[in-house]
Amino acid sequence: GSGAAAKSCAHATGVGADVLDQLSLLDTLARARRQHRIEERGALQPLLPRPEVKVDLARRRIRMACSVGREGSRSAGVVEECMVLAGEAAAEIGLQAGLPLPYRAQLLRAPSSSLEEAAL
Repeated sequence: GSGAAAKSCAHATGVGADVLDQLSLLDTLARARRQHRIEERGALQPLLPRPEVKVDLARRRIRMACSVGREGSRSAGVVEECMVLAGEAAAEIGLQAGLPLPYRAQLLRAPSSSLEEAAL
């Protein structure tokens, strides 16, 4: 099962199996939360540039690429979801404390013009 995979990966990377289990759980929770935001709250899935840099030390090569898509790597998705959650928590705390905070929100409709779209 996933325990054997975690042990194998832990041995190969030098990272403890307990850390890999925690990261796996965080990945599962982030994916579920993102799906909930999309399905239940109407979160947008924008097409974004996804830069990628790969370093091959053995061959002394660096490969850079950029793609456009809705999803990046699993690790980027976990970080992104944690950042969204942190922002929501800060907003909730600020609201409860009556603090004026800057915020950004999604439009609930499509922009009506290219000028309005460029302003986003």
